[in-house]
Amino acid sequence: MVDDPAASRHAQRMATVCAYAERIRADLVAGSVGSDAPLRRLIDAAHAGTDTAEPLEALHAVLQTEDALGVDGYAADPGVRGMRWQAQGAHAPGLRPDPGDESVFLCPDDRCARYWLPEPGASVPTCAISGTRMRRDRL
Repeated sequence: MVDDPAASRHAQRMATVCAYAERIRADLVAGSVGSDAPLRRLIDAAHAGTDTAEPLEALHAVLQTEDALGVDGYAADPGVRGMRWQAQGAHAPGLRPDPGDESVFLCPDDRCARYWLPEPGASVPTCAISGTRMRRDRL
């Protein structure tokens, strides 16, 4: 995925949707769309194991009617949006990685670039799309 810019962008956007699914849902319902159908369509495609490219682009386009950044807007401003982007992908908000820990938690289905670095006492997050706990791997 890293060598393919389109696949990398898709993975980053899926990571953003996963991290901000509930906020996206609320924004869709409260906005001009009035429904979370575009988000549900993406989640349904992911659950079915079908291609998520078209539903993700459709969600992005719908979100752009309210904010020109669309899905990307949820990660664009760390001060407002709360997500910090790093060169390797997005990770959950508010984390302070332990430099001595070689573990990383990744998307359980390899659908997105989201990762989470362990923090003492913190619970491992779940994927907002599949509901599955993120899977442990080594750096």
